[in-house]
Order: sequence, then C-alpha cells, then structure tokens
Amino acid sequence: MMIKKKMVACITALTMLVPIWSSSFSTPTYAAGEAVQVWLSNPNTNSWLTKKTDLNFSSTSANADYTFTVNGNTTYQTMDGFGASLTDASAWLLKNKLSTTKRSEVMNKLFGPSGINISALRQPMGASDFNWEAWTYNDTTNNVDDMSLSGFSLWREDAYIRPMLDQAYNVNKGRIKIFATPWSPPAWMKTGKTLYGDTGGTLRTDAYNAYADYFVKYLKQYSAKGTPVYAISVQNEPKFAPHWPGMLMSTTEQINFINVLGPKLVQNNLSTKILAYDHNYDDINYPSTILGSSASTYVSGSAFHYYSALTHSNLTTLHNQYPNKDIWFTEGGSGTWIGGGTDKGMFQDLMMHTIRFPRNWAKSYIMWNIALDQNSGPALSGIDGANRGLITIRSDATDNVTYNPQYYGLGHSSKFVNPGAQRIQSNTFQDQMESVAYRNTDGSMVMIVSNRLASAKTVKIKWGTQSFTYQMPAEGAVTFKWTSGTN
Repeated sequence: MMIKKKMVACITALTMLVPIWSSSFSTPTYAAGEAVQVWLSNPNTNSWLTKKTDLNFSSTSANADYTFTVNGNTTYQTMDGFGASLTDASAWLLKNKLSTTKRSEVMNKLFGPSGINISALRQPMGASDFNWEAWTYNDTTNNVDDMSLSGFSLWREDAYIRPMLDQAYNVNKGRIKIFATPWSPPAWMKTGKTLYGDTGGTLRTDAYNAYADYFVKYLKQYSAKGTPVYAISVQNEPKFAPHWPGMLMSTTEQINFINVLGPKLVQNNLSTKILAYDHNYDDINYPSTILGSSASTYVSGSAFHYYSALTHSNLTTLHNQYPNKDIWFTEGGSGTWIGGGTDKGMFQDLMMHTIRFPRNWAKSYIMWNIALDQNSGPALSGIDGANRGLITIRSDATDNVTYNPQYYGLGHSSKFVNPGAQRIQSNTFQDQMESVAYRNTDGSMVMIVSNRLASAKTVKIKWGTQSFTYQMPAEGAVTFKWTSGTN
C-alpha cells in the first residue's frame, strides 16, 4: 500500500488473554544451566541482529529492573509464519537488478536459516500499487465479458514474479506458507469497468460465479506449479477505494461472494483457507459480521492491517467473541512515515507490532514489500519516497543492496520462530519493556524483548526455578533462544 498515515493514540492495558492448555507438547523439564543464545539489535550503535556471547540459566538471586516469567505449560495460538510480500516491484528488482551470484546471496539472506528465514509470503493476485502496470489474470479487449474465463492465464508472472517466487519457495522448501489476495477483479467484472478502486465500482452480482471460478483456476495453477496457496482473502482492504487497483466490498457483498466461492473450493478439493476482511484493526465489526454470518462455514478467520490508531487489543476482543476462528496479520508497510522517519523509530515501531500482534492472537506477521528501490518504487501511483522494503535494491545500478532496519526487525522473530511454534505465556510491561515468548516444535524456546525506553535497563528471565539477567540497551531489542529440555 502507498503511504498511509498512522494516527497517534494511547492504548489502554491489553485485554486479558485466554490461554489454551495444550497437549501437543510434553511438559517441560525446567532449565538447569542451559546455554542461552543472545541476538541483539541496538539502533543507537548501528548494531543489527548480532549474536552476542551466550548466557546461562542459574539459580541467581540477582535483582533486575524488569522480571519476566516464562511459562511453557500455558499456550496460545500456533504460529503460521513471519514474512513479507514478493510484490511485482520486489520481484522485478530481484530478477533484473542483481547478478545471478548476488541474487542467490540475497535470497538466502531473506529465506535461508543463515539469514532471517522468512516463512510467509503474501502474494497479490494480479497488480497492486507496487507494479509497473495494472493487470489481472483475465483482462479482455474493451472489457468484454468472458464468463467462461477462456482467457485466464498466469503469463504476466512469467518474466520475473514466477522465477523469484520459485526461488524463494525453494531456498528452504516446505517452510513458506503463501497467502494471496486480489487488489481488484478483472475490470469487466466490475460495475465501473476499471481496475482502479476510485473509478471501478463494485463486483457485478452476475459475475460472482465467474469470479469464484477465477479463484479456483488461480489456486489450481499455483498448486500445479509447486507453490500451493495456504490462505486467501477475497479482497484487499475492502473499505478503501484507492487511485490504483482496488475495490470496495461491503460485508453483505463479502458474505454473498464467499457463499459462492466456499462451495467451489470444496467441490474442487481445495483446502485453501478463506480469510475475512483483510483491512485495518480499528474495525472488528466488519470481520465479526462475516464470522457471524452464513459464510462462516467457509471462513477460517480474519486478516488485519495496521494503518489506523493503535488497537491491538481489538484482536483479543474478536478472539474472545469467536474463539474457534483464527486471526492473521497480513500487511504492515513501513517507511519514513512512521517512527519519526529515523532508522531507530522505524525499528522500534516494527518491534512493537511484532510483539503486540502475536500477544493478541495473530498467527502471522507479514510485512509489505520485500524490496523497493531508492525511490520507493517501482510503483503505479508515482514516486513515494516514504516507503521502505526489507531491503533496498537500487534500480540505477547492479548488485547494490542495503539491508534496512525492517529486515533486522522482522528477523528477530522470523529467524527463530518456526511454523508450528506455539506462543506461550510471558508477562509484558507495555510501553516500557515488552516481550513475547514461543516454543518451537523441536522444543527450543524463543523470547523477544524490546526496550521502548530511552535508558538501559536490566531484565531477568525466569524459567522454572532458574533465571538469567541481561542489560537491555536503550531502545534496543534482543531475541533469546534456548533448549527447553522437553522429554
């Protein structure tokens, strides 16, 4: 999404989380001298995701400014992944502005365990705002109807999107879950006959069946290419009509369309999840309406973005209303329009969100562009210098890559928290010293701590009867990882 202003708002204490007593992991044998990996980012010294000397659990009685207790017996949601979007802009830069050797290096730093080990991709179905041109998989001359979808084709992805998606997917094969969503249906399916949100109108009711078939074709062809889609939402940001591909979609329209799409997925033996909403977290009435409707049978949960006032606790409210429906965070753009425009501010904003969204039941944390150029493009809507990708690849040079604070901030989670990990209980000190903790399926423990204060503080991490202490630098973040000793 192009630049979106974030409202400044205070947050009240997070809603009490309702734990799950999980039987998927054995009861841990608490720490007894285990080594703890320490990975530090200190924006004040320009040190990013650097491995420091290991610590060890012990029976220390040392005092600390903040004490965290980790309880692996109380578990919450299972995580699907952390990642970003391999947009048209990102794929074009990776394919055309990097040599083969450099591209392999960059892709491994993005998707490999020696890098930040991305485990989720959210892919636009057709054009988004970060594209060279606007298109879908079934455009027609003069927007004539093609209800049989005889012209459906993925050919526009062949030049650089498909090669980069395949390479990303195969760096650590089996790790990545793909989420997908359209910014717009084909123009001929819309009342205004254009792809753009501010002129294209809405989805024609007589095109519901054809549009559902469009999803089915997309999912089948992606699966045939070896990149099955884990989840879809039916419309990106359905409350926003932008001057780029987009479409308004009311709750009634979304319910009615899902009631056409859902049965078609079942008939075609497609297990892809359907996610409701896919827009800002300040409004949970929209997804609640979908989850409480006739379409709920086909909907696995709801997806959210954060371009609004800070309202993370809304997701816990929604979870408590529909505890059997899951929650995903699917788009978080970043750039100089947040955090005061500094590296430190952008990093701190990201660390806050990567902690608070999972603490409020999100199963994923997916950022926006993986890569943009020095002008925050390529982009349909013109140059917007406020946006940043995880990395910057210069479009006026070859092999010129900068790893941004967004890359390292995401890496504090994506590198260490594997798909299938469960969030476990830990306390947090909101707006001061914030934390979230996980247990991976291999039994390893991960705890992420972010110091939101302008001064260094000592933290103590307690696990069973043992603990360790660590000096958190001002405005820094640390990921701790240790073996839990599960039986």
